[in-house]
Amino acid sequence: MKRREFIASLTGVVAWPSTANAQQKIDLPLIGTLWPGRPTAPITVSLSEAFRNGLREEGYVEGQNVRAEYRYAEGVEGLEMAAAELADLDVKVILATGTPAVLAARHATKSIPIMARLWRDQGKRDEARELLAPVYGWFTEGFDTRDLKEAKKLLDELVV
Repeated sequence: MKRREFIASLTGVVAWPSTANAQQKIDLPLIGTLWPGRPTAPITVSLSEAFRNGLREEGYVEGQNVRAEYRYAEGVEGLEMAAAELADLDVKVILATGTPAVLAARHATKSIPIMARLWRDQGKRDEARELLAPVYGWFTEGFDTRDLKEAKKLLDELVV
């Protein structure tokens, strides 16, 4: 082996660990969150904090073994644009809060799971119910709409 070839091969070996470490950080699963309203609104701050606490309780730490992208928007059009951004980021799951955000997420993608259904499918029925029940409870009308009927069906399924 010639000297230059040997030195070139050593350079590749020395550079490999840093490349592998960089790759690991890039490959962390990405969670998308879609919140109606402003990021500084008290309810949004409270829900975001609860989300982060829930991640920690399940052993997930942002930047170490999971990444999260947060999108906040007002109005249907804003939520749809934010949901499309999340779908384009190749998130693994979208946590959407409130029916308008859930509808926007469903409009943006059919292949990315919505959190309550994902938790149900993973056997985390109590967590799914705790996530969905308060959102469903905010409504005082519109129970004959397809989305609220589906939410009610899922809640009934989670109680059993």
